[in-house]
Amino acid sequence: TGICMADEESDDEEVSYDELAASYKELCISSEKVCKALEKQKKITAQL
Repeated sequence: TGICMADEESDDEEVSYDELAASYKELCISSEKVCKALEKQKKITAQL
């Protein structure tokens, strides 16, 4: 497990690669849900 250093403008917190990977996975799951909701809305709009 490595450490990813934050840039100077942040709080100078260190984030492990495992934490970063977990956060990225959550973001991908959330993004997928948003995309599915958008596709559903597009289908409903097309039917109107």
